[in-house]
Amino acid sequence: MRTNQKSNKADTHSVPRGTLSLRPNLATTSPMKKSALTIGQRITLGFSFVILLACALGIIAAWNMLRAVSGATFLDQAVVPQAVVTSDLSLASAEVQLAARSYSFTGEEANYDTAAAGLEKVRAELQNAKKLVTAQPALEALAQGVRDSDAALAEYEKQFTATHDSIVELQKLQSTLDAQGARFLTEISNYIKSQEVALADEISQKAPAEKLQERLEKITNGALVRNEGNQIRLAAQRAQAQRDVEVLKAALPRFQTMETLRADLLANTRQASNIKQLEEVSAAARAYKDAITALSLNLAQSEEIGRARAAAGAKFDEVVNSLLKRSIERTRDYADQSQISLSTATNRVILGLCLMVAGGVVSAWLIIRGVNKVLTHTAENLTQGALQVASASGQVSSASQSLAEGSSEQAASLEEISSSIEELASMTKRNADNAQ
Repeated sequence: MRTNQKSNKADTHSVPRGTLSLRPNLATTSPMKKSALTIGQRITLGFSFVILLACALGIIAAWNMLRAVSGATFLDQAVVPQAVVTSDLSLASAEVQLAARSYSFTGEEANYDTAAAGLEKVRAELQNAKKLVTAQPALEALAQGVRDSDAALAEYEKQFTATHDSIVELQKLQSTLDAQGARFLTEISNYIKSQEVALADEISQKAPAEKLQERLEKITNGALVRNEGNQIRLAAQRAQAQRDVEVLKAALPRFQTMETLRADLLANTRQASNIKQLEEVSAAARAYKDAITALSLNLAQSEEIGRARAAAGAKFDEVVNSLLKRSIERTRDYADQSQISLSTATNRVILGLCLMVAGGVVSAWLIIRGVNKVLTHTAENLTQGALQVASASGQVSSASQSLAEGSSEQAASLEEISSSIEELASMTKRNADNAQ
């Protein structure tokens, strides 16, 4: 009986008490909570946000700069060259028209050469405008202006050629007028001189008074014919200077007066030489009258040509000046647009920088806040784990002591069992001996 009780006691102490006390603690230990984002991920997201802000700012600034560059490029390659070429056209046109107008009044070849050279310059500038239109199709107004200028220039050249032809004809008429005027003046002056010589002879010869009176009338009428001729010549010169056909028309009746006086002279003239002189006067007067009539037509045509030439020049100037005005306005507009674009780009860059700084600050605050949360949570988990480890260590120590006590008790039980066995052996031996 004693042996069985000891054995039961030993079995009771063979189970470690520490093991039973550790299991509930391990079962109640809570695992460490994991955050949704790690510290590295939070920092990466924060810096990515700042980089995205910087990229957005750079894209906005680049877009605004590209708009400004596009406008400035078009201004440099299209609008400004248009202003230059139209300005050159306007200047060349003014030079041509001034020279052509001077030529129409003076007939000087130097003015004609200047006008012709100016027309060549206008054609060259117009060709430059056509090249610009080809290179810059967006200049639709310039393309239309070039077509209109071409038509106006062709009309102006036509009228300038007509002006030249009219001047050439006028110069021929002037030569005719000068030659016939000189012929008229020479013949009538010779006639008057011959009559004066004859009068002087008759006076010296004491001719009758009736004969002297007749000679004096011839001289007087001859002077009147010469005076009428001179008045006609003055009227022709005045008409050319003033480009006034009415002056010539007013002088035409003097031919009839002059012819009447010449006819009277011819009726009273007997000398063959004097008769021939009067016939030459009549021929010169008729030729002069024909030239005067042609001059009237020439002046009228020249006036009409001048109006047509001026209209063509005005049309050309209107087109060119319109293009020049448009070029100046577009230059001003593009300059204003470039200024606005650059100002807008600057403001957007400043705003973007402010937003980027604000975003960086917010991102840094969120990163720091998130990191602090993670670190705090980690520290709390570590503290809790340390406490659990300490508790488990205490439980392990207690279990170790219990195991040690159980081992001691088992050793004592084994000694008791050994004694019991020896005692049983001794009893068995005694019983054997007793049986013998």
